[in-house]
Amino acid sequence: MSSDLDSGTAVATQRPPFTRTFGLRLALWYATLFVAGSIAIVFLTYYLTRISLELAARMIFLAKIVPTLEEGREVAQQKLLDGSGYRKFKEVIAAQGGNPQVLDRFDLLPNATGVREISSPRGGYISAIAAEDIGLASSMIGAGRNTKEDTIDPAVGVILEVKVGQKVEAGAVLCRLYYTSETNLEEAAEQVEDAFRISAQPPDERELILEVVS
Repeated sequence: MSSDLDSGTAVATQRPPFTRTFGLRLALWYATLFVAGSIAIVFLTYYLTRISLELAARMIFLAKIVPTLEEGREVAQQKLLDGSGYRKFKEVIAAQGGNPQVLDRFDLLPNATGVREISSPRGGYISAIAAEDIGLASSMIGAGRNTKEDTIDPAVGVILEVKVGQKVEAGAVLCRLYYTSETNLEEAAEQVEDAFRISAQPPDERELILEVVS
């Protein structure tokens, strides 16, 4: 099989988790604000923004829409900030039979009935966040499946309020669990608490993109 395109490109990275949200409604909320060009969300999701723009730029370049990778980065940045990505997101939802109005009216989506805050037990620096533990905790409160027969609750999930390298004070909110049932809530809270590593010194700076494999 032949193709006019060059071989695919993968970007290897190291600084998980890249997302701040776990759960369908919360992820859609952040994704909507992201593609709408919200400066606050773009800043809060700095790592995810960089990775997303880099991958988009490489796909634009590989598709030969622009002659250079740098121009691909410029196009990707422009599409994020000028509303093109937001409009395309709506088109994708409509094409799949969904209601694109949910991007403008989040009240159309299912809502959580309770919020549980997880606070830092001491001051220091966030040296690591175990994304797998956060994901498992999300599943415990209904955001994921353990078996294919399980039902996903789209209203529930977790929002991270800190990122790796950030300095926190004792009692600062590390994340929030949004739930509709208290079943497994305590177990999920414990799982999330164990996901955060807090150290006295800031972690070593590391490159977000370790290498590019073509």
